[in-house]
Amino acid sequence: MSRKGVTPVIATVLLITISVAATASAYTFINTIQSDIQSHFEEDLTEEQRQQQSSFNIEYVYENDDYIFLSLRNTGTLELVMKDGDDYRLDLYTEQRPISTDEWSFVSEEDQVSLRSEQTTTINTSEAFPDEGDSVFLELYGPFQTSSTYVCHNSGSSSC
Repeated sequence: MSRKGVTPVIATVLLITISVAATASAYTFINTIQSDIQSHFEEDLTEEQRQQQSSFNIEYVYENDDYIFLSLRNTGTLELVMKDGDDYRLDLYTEQRPISTDEWSFVSEEDQVSLRSEQTTTINTSEAFPDEGDSVFLELYGPFQTSSTYVCHNSGSSSC
């Protein structure tokens, strides 16, 4: 008696092999998706935390050689890199007009300007100090969506 076809033992082994392969493929697929979602969530959370922990403030504005100088303080808890080589991470506007990084400068001539918490730096805006009775609106935008504004009104002194 010779039977042709697959014996029940071989059929069972084939079914178990197919089941194990399908389970391994599903595990790998789900694990990859879960890892991608988790890493994107952590990146988004980290960026949100940086934004919440970062802030700066224009503390003091004064006249020096007929130009507006300002003192900028890091009021957040994170260190803020404002300049790294030729890469300025701070945008300056006067009267809602952007000022090119070729025009304004940090008073410290260092290649990297970073502010730890509560540390200050001075900026020469290269904008003319307003005449007595006039005002200038200053805006700064920095890393992690930080910003500060200041209205410099000259009331007859060398500071606003």
